[in-house]
Amino acid sequence: MLARLTVTDPNGNRFDAELPKDLATLGNSPSDKIRVTALPPNMGSLLEFAFQPSRSTWTVRPLPNTGPVWLNGNELLPSPGGMPLQSGDEIRAAGLPIRFQVAPAPPLYNGQPVTTIPMPAKGELVIGRAADAGAAPSAVRVDLDADDHRVSSEHVKIRIEGKEAVIEDVSRLGTTLNGSAFSKAPLVYGDRFQIGYYVFEYDGRSLRWLDDASSGTIEAIGLVRRAGGRTILNKVSMHIRPGEFVGILGGSGQGKSTLLNALCGIVPASEGEVRISGQPLTDRKSIRDLGVGYVPQDDIVHKELTVDDALLLSGRLRLNLPLAAIKARIDRIIDQLGLQPHRHKRVYMLSGGQRKRVSIGIELLSNPSVLFLDEPSSGLDPATEENLMSLLQRLALTGITIVCTTHVLQKAYLFDRLLFIQDGRLVFAGNSDEARAHFLGGETVHPGQVEAPLEKIYAILADGAHTGEQLEQAFQQSPYAASVTPRQDVVARPVKPDKARKVPSLVSLYILLKRQWKVLIADPLNLAFLLAQAVVIAVLIAWVSDDIGMRMFLAVVASMWFGCSNAAQQIIGEIMIFRRERVCGLGLQTYYLSKGMFLCALTAVQTLLLFACAHTLGHVWHPEEFNRTEFDRRLTERVTAVAGREDPAPANDDDFDVVGGEEEGAAAKKTAAVAPKEQAPPAPPSEGTKNRLALISKWFYLEPNIVESGPRDLLLTNGERARGKDGKLLTFSGIPISKVLVTTLGLRFGGLLAAAMIGVVLGLTISALVRSPTQAVMWVPLILIPQILFGGFVIPFPEMTKSARAFSQMVPSFAAQRLIDVSHVFGRATPFFANRTKTPVFLTPDGAKETVKWQARGEELNQDYDKISPFNRSMQNLLVYPEIRGQHKQETTPVSGTFTTIIRDSVKKRDDVMYLKGTIFSNLHPAATAALTLAAWALLGYILTVGGLAFKQSGS
Repeated sequence: MLARLTVTDPNGNRFDAELPKDLATLGNSPSDKIRVTALPPNMGSLLEFAFQPSRSTWTVRPLPNTGPVWLNGNELLPSPGGMPLQSGDEIRAAGLPIRFQVAPAPPLYNGQPVTTIPMPAKGELVIGRAADAGAAPSAVRVDLDADDHRVSSEHVKIRIEGKEAVIEDVSRLGTTLNGSAFSKAPLVYGDRFQIGYYVFEYDGRSLRWLDDASSGTIEAIGLVRRAGGRTILNKVSMHIRPGEFVGILGGSGQGKSTLLNALCGIVPASEGEVRISGQPLTDRKSIRDLGVGYVPQDDIVHKELTVDDALLLSGRLRLNLPLAAIKARIDRIIDQLGLQPHRHKRVYMLSGGQRKRVSIGIELLSNPSVLFLDEPSSGLDPATEENLMSLLQRLALTGITIVCTTHVLQKAYLFDRLLFIQDGRLVFAGNSDEARAHFLGGETVHPGQVEAPLEKIYAILADGAHTGEQLEQAFQQSPYAASVTPRQDVVARPVKPDKARKVPSLVSLYILLKRQWKVLIADPLNLAFLLAQAVVIAVLIAWVSDDIGMRMFLAVVASMWFGCSNAAQQIIGEIMIFRRERVCGLGLQTYYLSKGMFLCALTAVQTLLLFACAHTLGHVWHPEEFNRTEFDRRLTERVTAVAGREDPAPANDDDFDVVGGEEEGAAAKKTAAVAPKEQAPPAPPSEGTKNRLALISKWFYLEPNIVESGPRDLLLTNGERARGKDGKLLTFSGIPISKVLVTTLGLRFGGLLAAAMIGVVLGLTISALVRSPTQAVMWVPLILIPQILFGGFVIPFPEMTKSARAFSQMVPSFAAQRLIDVSHVFGRATPFFANRTKTPVFLTPDGAKETVKWQARGEELNQDYDKISPFNRSMQNLLVYPEIRGQHKQETTPVSGTFTTIIRDSVKKRDDVMYLKGTIFSNLHPAATAALTLAAWALLGYILTVGGLAFKQSGS
């Protein structure tokens, strides 16, 4: 066993001296074994140190004429036997700060010094004092320092029982497990037990020796933080010992939280360095590997979850351990924090102090060596505040270094040390008595009123009589400054990342999805409301319009609204939880993917329910005409038709002629195929096929897509069949019915689901970029209203201005509607279109009429109109040249013998329409372009969201 003193002389020089095990004095006398030459010559010997084998430590005794000597802030009075020292004690004598540190010999395992001790597969692991080694032959032995007589020859025994490790205390003086005495107990991940000067930690696989010389220390060197053109932290340096309970105090806006965030690495300082356990805190990975815990002022737990679920899900996100081990760890923490009566309550049902305990429990899951808390007592009543601060004090006794900000001094006596921050500068460090002496000139009061004078410190700091720089200089010149000066003797051991803290990405993704589902169903009304949204809006859509095209467009907009509103508050609403889990190793992509997958699935369910309800009610309230007999006839003709025969049957109705001509040029030749001269007609469809296709056609409004997409000859405008240069017939080979169904239904559902997905992407982007949930709500309509205006249905694409058309092609709803437009038109023959309108109006191919009836003055009247195609808007968007819309010459037919001409109401050809009447639409390029547009939006949303998350992860 070794002990050393770290002494800072009056000149600011620091040196280490090893304490011998015989009598030794410290001072400026020639006989002193520890000589401080910078002291005045007449100082002489100041302190006497002696090793006490029975106590396994050294004692200190002030020598005569030394003057006041302070031990850990309390005056040390002379006594015959001296005062026993504990590792980490601070001594002040004649203005000299002196730190006492014990360094026990490393544990010996199989005769070799180790810091990690593997658990035996069978038998026992015995830990005891080396001088009395004598374990049973079947046991594995760990020998501790022979000079530490508080350690028994066989102090503890550890064995594997079933799947858990069990520790048994067989010592004379007892052992503490997590700060409490025990006789026999199971070991769970994170448990710490102390034997003499040794502290061992169980990591689920082995024991790790925590060397007090470095484990849990915090050092800050020259921290500077600049933001917004001002310096928030100004060259702050400090040292915090292992297991200390430290409070950072100061007025509002003085830099308390900024210092805390810099110390824990959440928001790194602009300049300077932070070291945890001797290792530089360089990035987020080091925060996790060094075991840094952080509890922000806001709760880091979903309030909808039960305490048990919140801890279990957080544990599985942070610990790569078997489920049983995680549950055992949770049981230990719940008992430690006094949450047993509340473990099955939902977090929102708890008091403020209980919720804060849950947040602390979540941090303790991953077994931190240091724990930072930002205003943990904020908003709590005095009794709850005292309970919480006492809990933190007890946690520090288990070996965890705890640092928290606070603005109240009523419980300052619970802290081991107080750090006062003023104008971003460290203006004091010491205990409450030292703070009183430094700021109040040693004012004393009745013991029951100790905290009252401390409140005056804030008045001194706030009165403006002294600047932060002046207060800092006064502190640096005081004897208290030495206790916080960064040490040079901390041994920086290589960090061995705890494998238990590295959770695979796929496991994290699964746990995040599971947590979101639990949050959603925590209140069944949440899920019921989301589903009711879809049903109610579907009812309104079906009620408001008898046009299937309009209903589909409204469904697109509603799907985007579902996704956007579902996602807009997801990230900003749990930003503190995200920041904390990000530090624990959660990947940005994993987090984004979990949100996207869950919300897309949820919105997809809403979208499909909306479509099903709106479609069903549309059939009920606005039934479309469907002639089953005519459908069967046309389906049979479509199936049995063979294009390219030399003796085709004459067409029954010119309205069904497929028209081609030189205008189509290469496009016609690409879709044409030379048919053999002799070809047996295919068999007619079976009754089962007819029934299935009739049901699908009626339900999804696909009758014209199916019956018009069969094989046919290409005809010229004069009625003759088109032939190639070789004289062979040019034919359209038709589109297989299966392809028509797959394409139309795939595009229709794909358009709706794509709209829902892009809505989620936009919502997550909003949520990652705004600063509050209120801003997220305000952004949603700004995103959605343009989707209505530029979607290409309220105002058809050809009717937009040139600049509006260019903009609309970048709008997500336009791309989603484009997919649905193609689904409406794919496989259809271009119908008649009116010739006397600026924008072509597409009429039904068979020249059908619709009759409008009404009554006027007791007389029943009616009028027949040309029936417009139910997918007129989709055809306009796909078949009209917007640049030359309306640029066509009306065709007229002179009536012989008169000067009257008749303007034809419908035509086969217009210059501003891309296709002749009768041409089968099979062009999927618009759908492909729309899909690429949607993919670009998804990629852009991903980039912006991940960028926003990366910006927000540091609290910016």
